Amino acid sequence: MKKLLLTASAVTLAFGMNAETYSSIQSATLQHEGTEQVFYGNGAFAAAYAAAADTLDVIYLSAGSFSNPGQIKKSITVYGVGFEADPESDIQRTYVAGDCVLNPDTDESNVNGCHFEGIAFEGNFNVNRVQVDGVDKHVHNLSIIKCETGHINLSAPTHYTTIRQSRLRGVLAGNNTCAAQSLVAQNCFIQGRVYNFPVTVDALSSVLIDHCILTLDSYNQSHGPYVYSNCIVDAHHYTQIESGATINGTVYFGRNDLGVGKQGSGNYFLSNWAEVFTDAENIDYTAERTFTVNEELVGVDGEPVGVVGGKGWHKFTSLPRIKELGADLSEDGKTLTVTIKADVPE
Repeated sequence: MKKLLLTASAVTLAFGMNAETYSSIQSATLQHEGTEQVFYGNGAFAAAYAAAADTLDVIYLSAGSFSNPGQIKKSITVYGVGFEADPESDIQRTYVAGDCVLNPDTDESNVNGCHFEGIAFEGNFNVNRVQVDGVDKHVHNLSIIKCETGHINLSAPTHYTTIRQSRLRGVLAGNNTCAAQSLVAQNCFIQGRVYNFPVTVDALSSVLIDHCILTLDSYNQSHGPYVYSNCIVDAHHYTQIESGATINGTVYFGRNDLGVGKQGSGNYFLSNWAEVFTDAENIDYTAERTFTVNEELVGVDGEPVGVVGGKGWHKFTSLPRIKELGADLSEDGKTLTVTIKADVPE
């Protein structure tokens, strides 16, 4: 596999690609202690990960499709360009095949500070439970930002996990044994249950679901007894939030009240999606939707309920992305002039 040493100022050159170059170039730039390596091709992510140190290194993925890097055991940061194509900038998404598997190693260290942003994962995002001599390895400060994935399964004990501005095509789940301490999901579109994070004396989870849209529509399945604020919850049929939950400033769709054993205030009980959204008369996900809501639907923080309030609904990374790249070599071969046109999403 070809690789090239670059200076720090060249890190973003391969960061974004328009539709014309999408199928022919993929790159992964590894930043390590002031130096950079660029890897090319479908296996570039795997190669960059293999070359990364155990902590603090950053990998920048261009748009394009990448093979799976295998189990993640290092405390690294990975940026893509976004989990969906950006039609305004003509930049495609960053797509990684298979599951993303965070697997704490069996040595003395814990995984700490992993950050994933702007990536569409084909499969699930799994944090495996690993024990050494019967003692669980812990995962600290995990961030999943502006990503798309199937299920997110947090099977290990976790501390300070942030999931933000992401689309989950499945559940957000624990393993009913290991606590999730300070788990926050903000401005996410979640198409499955939020459940299995224990709230017992021996394993006490703290879970906040804020400015999310929860679309689960299955009989005899419920979301867990956590804190929900400023959300839109499809609660018709038998899908509800379990007793013991706190629900504030939320559209609890299809119900006349919160039901037994739940507390909260400032909620909305509606039965027509046209009363909720201004961009469609349903809760279905499409890439084109903005999920804007009627102006009277304001959460307890004074922001619109759902994904448009709070942190907002942004699917593209906040780092600069290359839209156009040109190079001109002088006739004497001594001067290379590079022109770059880039944009910075919100």
